[in-house]
Amino acid sequence: MNRVFLCFVWLIATTTTVFAQVQTLRWQQVGTLQFGRTLFGALPISKSQILVMGGYASGNGSITSSCEIIDVVQHSVTPAASMNTDRAESVFLLTQDSNIVAISGVNNNGNTPFCELYNRQTKNWTILGSLKISRRQHVACFLNAEEILVVGGRDVSITTLSSAEIFNIRTGQSRFVANFPVPINYGVCGVSSQGKPLVFAGRSGGENSSRNANIYEFDVVNNQWLQVSNIENGVQAAYLLKLFDGKILFSGGSRAEAPFDFSNIVYVEGYPRFARIATMSSERVWHTMAQWNGDTVLVLGGFNNNNTKL
Repeated sequence: MNRVFLCFVWLIATTTTVFAQVQTLRWQQVGTLQFGRTLFGALPISKSQILVMGGYASGNGSITSSCEIIDVVQHSVTPAASMNTDRAESVFLLTQDSNIVAISGVNNNGNTPFCELYNRQTKNWTILGSLKISRRQHVACFLNAEEILVVGGRDVSITTLSSAEIFNIRTGQSRFVANFPVPINYGVCGVSSQGKPLVFAGRSGGENSSRNANIYEFDVVNNQWLQVSNIENGVQAAYLLKLFDGKILFSGGSRAEAPFDFSNIVYVEGYPRFARIATMSSERVWHTMAQWNGDTVLVLGGFNNNNTKL
């Protein structure tokens, strides 16, 4: 599931400064990464720069701590400070001041519990603290400026988890909260248009394991999970996109892997419900999406039911 190119073109497609300069819309190569990566992170650190972080390196399959900066205006790719630990299958989130937090993941020695921060002013990484449980394939989202909700994933024995915790980026401390209703890996997590943290999709184990169609909201005050809606079928490896208007768009994913049964359905949030608004021309899993303008979204890459790269 090589997503290097997919992420690469997505970064180009979502940079408005580039579109403003292009008379005829077309794809442009802006540079070449040091090596191909899968299951890595990529987030903007300025209007024209994207930080690419970690992942599995193509060739030997080892996990890397290296980072690179893509500049879509200068058409350049340059090395950046490496993370303090190699990591893949991690979660990377933007803080309110556009720094980046890397949350747990897997490294070459097993799972890492460490969370670290990239400061775009100093251009360096700093260890913040550790999760209670080291995780990979987990989901996470900010609850407020300091606290991150972390849910599910797999532990060092590859067991899928239902445990959840809240990590504080100021104190570096984490605390357990109520377990998610079901074990979940490769799910999605996002904050709704009403500011509510939602977790859903994902699967309970490996290939063809069960997947839940329910959508759950975390009630922070009462420390409980509330079922608020559902999608038509449970899926994993779907894509969640936060739209300009604050709503969540959700698409694709795998209903099963043997035989392949992927989804082409697109849902949009109308809190607390999610409504089917479209079907993609092809079913997709491990794809990506980016908002083009007020009413158009790009869908890029992935695999279809023939296990063919799109």
